[in-house]
Amino acid sequence: MAGKTPPWSGSSAEKLIQKFCEGRKEDRYVYTEPTEGHSEDEQKYKEIELWVAGTRNLRGAFLHEMRPEKFPKKEPRPSEIDPYARPLERGTVATAFLTFPPVLSLSLGRLIEKRIMRRGRDGKIVDRFEYPVHLDMTEFLALSAPSSPPLNYRLFGVLVHQGNDQTTAFVRQGRDDLWLRYENGLVAPVSSIREVTQDNFGGSRRSKTAMHLMYIREDSIDEFFAEKDTATRTHKIAAVTPKPAAQTVKPVVAPPTIKPESFTTHSQPQPTINTASAESESQSAAAKGVDGTNTPAATNGGPVPIVPVQENAESDGESTSRTIRIIMGLGVLNLAIGMILCGIGVYVCVKRRKDGEREMEGGAAYAQVENMKAGETVFDAKYESHEEQV
Repeated sequence: MAGKTPPWSGSSAEKLIQKFCEGRKEDRYVYTEPTEGHSEDEQKYKEIELWVAGTRNLRGAFLHEMRPEKFPKKEPRPSEIDPYARPLERGTVATAFLTFPPVLSLSLGRLIEKRIMRRGRDGKIVDRFEYPVHLDMTEFLALSAPSSPPLNYRLFGVLVHQGNDQTTAFVRQGRDDLWLRYENGLVAPVSSIREVTQDNFGGSRRSKTAMHLMYIREDSIDEFFAEKDTATRTHKIAAVTPKPAAQTVKPVVAPPTIKPESFTTHSQPQPTINTASAESESQSAAAKGVDGTNTPAATNGGPVPIVPVQENAESDGESTSRTIRIIMGLGVLNLAIGMILCGIGVYVCVKRRKDGEREMEGGAAYAQVENMKAGETVFDAKYESHEEQV
């Protein structure tokens, strides 16, 4: 529903993403028609999508992203122009990056194109694209950008795609050079950095191709992992720790006090009551309580105190079981991150394939309509020439 606040709005996860993954960029427009002028449109971003075809590496992709482009990209047909609308604006637009976030998320656009589909390929751009382990982003910062710390980044995550929608995730563990591979629900260490970089540059139809890159700024690595571990630990403990059992309050009732009374003589003999022993037994029972505990009770008809008795206390076995569940939850954290990245990769690949099929179907339908129009034109010309001859 439009305008509905998402459930994660204002959560600790959203604040963590805004702090580490949010940057600012500016679209700068220069108008040439109908009047000259310029304008700027500043906006926030959490991910940068880069074009892969023909750019060869990250530097070429960023320069392609920042170059001026003409607008509109496609001139409207005469039949589509509204004579009563305002004149069509023409000019150029360029993107300028004002800030880069501590966590830089780069999506490599290996989109489907109709010209590739006609050559019988699988609809994915498999051009060779290189990316480094260490990246300096100072070159791509706008001249008008505010001062910022050194923009030196280190590679921490790579999402790789291979045929049949199979995805593999490589995740770096902190500042150490230990990399883990997440593939088909299995986790294994990486023996060489070449498996993360050079083996995924692409270049052929059957080669592995990187689809998503994640870099972290050098001065934010320790802070990022400290806050991530704290948030994860808090979430896991809150999810695993059981709620304490409800305490029940059981009232303690004092035993009745036997008081001596005067007895009348009857025909039958009556039992004799020893008042001293009865009072001593009553005081002893009131001191101990009904349940056998040393809980004092009121005597001589006074108010009876209510003593809470806790039931369903947590046993040692339940405490041990809770500790084991917490340890297992923290151990599965890395596996969960890998599975999430794999799921994102599968979703992106399937969506792009469907978009390519729609574009191909639309192009075929448009070509069929054009052929029909051309056939009607040829038929009309032949009919007119036949009438002239007659």
